[in-house]
Amino acid sequence: MALIDGEPFEEAGYEWADLDARLYERIVEAAARLFELACEAGDFASARDALVRGLQGVPGHEKLYRLRMQLEHRCVGPTAVHGVFNDLTYQLDALDCEPSDETLATYHHLTGRRAAS
Repeated sequence: MALIDGEPFEEAGYEWADLDARLYERIVEAAARLFELACEAGDFASARDALVRGLQGVPGHEKLYRLRMQLEHRCVGPTAVHGVFNDLTYQLDALDCEPSDETLATYHHLTGRRAAS
């Protein structure tokens, strides 16, 4: 994961690289697996780093943001969850998208907020 510092082939000169969803899913899978292993070992700094790097490679990926919200809730508390959720909504706003129902449910569960009716 240390090799990921942005979206694959985003720099000039890589216009030829037509990335398909498989590459992005590999980044997500690797980040999620490293997150799990680090949490099992009690290494929450490495768990956070895996998610941050995964999100650098696949900005706005909701699964990684949900894991990040869970981690921040565990390590810091609900206030940190709000910050992560705000980061996600910023990413999604740029794409003119809304958070999924699953992400909203995770956010509401972790912050103790009720979903809007």
